[in-house]
Amino acid sequence: SKVTWVEHVEFDDRAVHNIYKLLVNSGLAFGAKRWVATLDRQCERLASVMANNIPSGDVGVITTPEGRKSMLKLAERMVLSFCSGVGASTAHTWTTLSGSGADDVRVMTRKSMDDPGRPPGIVLSAATSFWIPVQPKRVFEFLRDENSRSE
Repeated sequence: SKVTWVEHVEFDDRAVHNIYKLLVNSGLAFGAKRWVATLDRQCERLASVMANNIPSGDVGVITTPEGRKSMLKLAERMVLSFCSGVGASTAHTWTTLSGSGADDVRVMTRKSMDDPGRPPGIVLSAATSFWIPVQPKRVFEFLRDENSRSE
């Protein structure tokens, strides 16, 4: 069996940067909508692994259950790797390189020793945020389009 613990917490919204206030106040950042969306995605992943009615003639579709399970495990490792790369801790903190407030650029370094699939060495993460005056869907479509990656 599996136990899931969901905790309701309060937070000080005065510490939230202005560009994130709309997201936080909508409930998508910490609210029930976020939890339900996450649970929904997990159910879709499990349904994909267990599906046995995938057409075998589709080009580029992984048709075997083992292949789909392997692909989902790869995706899970990629998400965990990303989260460990951007998640700060007391041992690994973000350092501001330049700028202040919304214009700052931050970096974090950590040693990678026992990460499966990753050679040992130093992992460097860099982050910044900025405002783009277009709809989020348009930004997503731009980033998703292979032809626009060189722009």
